[in-house]
Amino acid sequence: MTGTLTLSFPLEHSLTMERVAIRAHAHLDGAHLGGVIVGQDLDQGMLDLDANVDGLSMTGKGVLAGIPASLKASMDFRTGGPGQVVQRISVSGRPSTRQLATAGLDAGAALDGTIGLDATLSERRDGSGDVAVTADLAPATMTVSALAWRKPAGAAMTAAGRLLLSHDRLTGIADLRVNGDGAACRGQRHLHRRQAFGGTDRPVRARPHRRTRYYPAAIAGTAQGDAAGPIGVSLTGPTLDLSARLTHQPTPRPRGAHARRRPGRTGRWMHASIG
Repeated sequence: MTGTLTLSFPLEHSLTMERVAIRAHAHLDGAHLGGVIVGQDLDQGMLDLDANVDGLSMTGKGVLAGIPASLKASMDFRTGGPGQVVQRISVSGRPSTRQLATAGLDAGAALDGTIGLDATLSERRDGSGDVAVTADLAPATMTVSALAWRKPAGAAMTAAGRLLLSHDRLTGIADLRVNGDGAACRGQRHLHRRQAFGGTDRPVRARPHRRTRYYPAAIAGTAQGDAAGPIGVSLTGPTLDLSARLTHQPTPRPRGAHARRRPGRTGRWMHASIG
């Protein structure tokens, strides 16, 4: 670590500390920062810090949750109202889906490959906050087997959304958007208090919107369910082309095989109004 401390003040007979400007600069190699964003640690940091009485700024790079990333952060030391942003941290990198799964963000079979990822955490004085995420999905392949839909690597697609936080706990997902390769999706999710704060209830409320060249119409819908009860989906729209799905030949099951059902799940239902 290397650093400098600078003091600036007027040459006055009666000098007070309020008239002294203090500024510090530091360079850190091999730094470790705990809980940088959503509880993930930064290691092997090469960071430059500048601080004064009003705030702190930091830029550099390191390994966040095992993913090489660049970092930019700021903290506001001044007094303000409940909505004042007191901390903002921006991180960007190009993780693989395997690295994301190791960090606890497992997309399963829906996503495979490397993506460009940018995330900005904003925390406010009242304890609320959000993480704005944008992702370049073009280098990766995407598969939605239930819709017989696949995006090959190289096809343009982006995703964005905001994780809503309260005192560092996830409370919802807002403004979820996916666009590209003939597809568009909108959605959001709100968590009940028990789910957001470690309870067992897992209710889901989503308002997805999807358009694809395989399903060319605009279909609006809602989905809801919880951990033990039924999952329900309602769809409305002018047309819905399911030809790709209905012409798909499923793999025959061995004699005597039964579909696996999640323990406690009581069923599924769908209501559709098409045309």
